[in-house]
Amino acid sequence: MKIAAPFLLILSFIVVSACGFARGQHQLLTTADLIQAKTLRNASDVQVFHGEARPKYGCVKTATVVANGNGYATQDDLVDALKKETVRVGADVVIVTSSGYTSMQVGTYGGGIALAQQIEYPYLNGVACRTGSIWHGVRLAADKIPQWVVRYVFEGSPAHKAGVREGDEIVTVNGIFLGDDPTAWDRHVNAQSAQTSVSLQFVRQGIKQTVQMVLESP
Repeated sequence: MKIAAPFLLILSFIVVSACGFARGQHQLLTTADLIQAKTLRNASDVQVFHGEARPKYGCVKTATVVANGNGYATQDDLVDALKKETVRVGADVVIVTSSGYTSMQVGTYGGGIALAQQIEYPYLNGVACRTGSIWHGVRLAADKIPQWVVRYVFEGSPAHKAGVREGDEIVTVNGIFLGDDPTAWDRHVNAQSAQTSVSLQFVRQGIKQTVQMVLESP
């Protein structure tokens, strides 16, 4: 049976449009200049963190990244797009910060008939990071309120040896207020080399304390 060419074109469009697809975009941050770019051969080598999970070792925020999918994009499609964009900016870690859907009214008109459909396009937002060459052992959650509260300290780490504990709210790093400079932690800690001494001032139970933390190799 011979199938008309127009029908084949319509069928092809339906098959293609029903495939999940996501495309990534990025915007470099000023901190991208602090650390050498990573060279990954495969996007599958990018480490992905969700929720409050963070890399164990210090890493510098390199770029904001986003993956926008079509109406058929799956979570895997979006994550793959984030990974590829992370490789493009010379990073090896991506922290997923938010997800959701963008609604759009799509309309078609032909043969005197108008059709409209509400389609939801999924997206993922994240931050691409480059792992450094230091180990401090403190995990912060700067996206929480209050900011710069220590969420976890690895036992035996430089932070633990310096006296930093879970629940401490770090105020300054080398005299720089973290609240006024959101890049200060990356600049004065994550981008540094091993054996560098970092001055931390934090508040514990209403009392300010200052300690010296000596960074170590991972």
